[in-house]
Amino acid sequence: MKSPNGSTEKVGVFDDRNECLTLKTNAKVEGKHELSVSVRNKPVKGSPVRIQVIPKKGLLCKFGEKGSGVGQLNRPYGVKIVRNDTALVCDHNNNRIQSFNFNRNYDNMVQFMRLDELQPNDVTVFDDGNIVITDEGRREICVCDENGKVIRFFGKGNISLPVGIEVNPINSKLYVVDYGAHCVHIYDQDGNHIKSFGRYGSKEGEFNRPWFICVDGDGNVYVADGDNHRIQVFDIDGQFMYSFGSQGSGDGQFDYPRGVAVDKHGYVYVSDSDNNRVVKYEAEGKFVCRVDCEGNGLRSPYGICVTDDEPFGRVLVVDHGNNCVKVLAQ
Repeated sequence: MKSPNGSTEKVGVFDDRNECLTLKTNAKVEGKHELSVSVRNKPVKGSPVRIQVIPKKGLLCKFGEKGSGVGQLNRPYGVKIVRNDTALVCDHNNNRIQSFNFNRNYDNMVQFMRLDELQPNDVTVFDDGNIVITDEGRREICVCDENGKVIRFFGKGNISLPVGIEVNPINSKLYVVDYGAHCVHIYDQDGNHIKSFGRYGSKEGEFNRPWFICVDGDGNVYVADGDNHRIQVFDIDGQFMYSFGSQGSGDGQFDYPRGVAVDKHGYVYVSDSDNNRVVKYEAEGKFVCRVDCEGNGLRSPYGICVTDDEPFGRVLVVDHGNNCVKVLAQ
């Protein structure tokens, strides 16, 4: 390991006894380190790897507190990164969307004064920059511009209770989780319903109160299947691929997972709501680590998203129980 100050040291190697080796070291200085790995004097693929060492993992900052004023939240649910250091958060009981930057400074607020029944659960952005919201109050999808001016609604009569929402980057279709009907609806960006997949149950491809959703770079769809205590993964057409997780508090287990996100490297992040933690997995469902720390005080985390920072992004998670959004470092 080469440190930012130019010094080098050898790194301990441990046999996991599962055909894997783990390398462990305690960095003494902050900054970019360079780890070189060789087998029989030949570098392994990807070596050297550069690692950004930060002073600590866990909580970097937070946005919000209980209330109805600017910068305050009341039962927030979903969160979405829309541009550099800016995110939208669904301020459910205040009937509005607020935006903030990651260093805790208030940015601007979008409030739907004419639509008192609007209760936003989740938010995403169309290709044209318009904001798309799952509206629990009207049981529809609301499309507005970046200033909060409503453009249209769609999905009326087809959606029981919309929660998670995401645009698939491969086909530009909109995927909407229907908590009430235990399924996922697919729409085009004009609001035309294409198909739905899933039904109530606990078998493969079935749901029991699903919550949030995300899509990876290949178009695969991840759904937090809350009351089945698992994450289910589907292809772009909604065909079941695999699932991971079971009820519990151990590694690889969940207790009512609500939020799910995937970073550009394919790692999956889950808001393990009733275990009050955020956990990280490889794409296939192998447990990697817990992201937050015990002292970060998460209480019923819901929506989650990840920045594109290297080597690992910052994790934004809605701390529903504490009426705030927390930013976590890995």
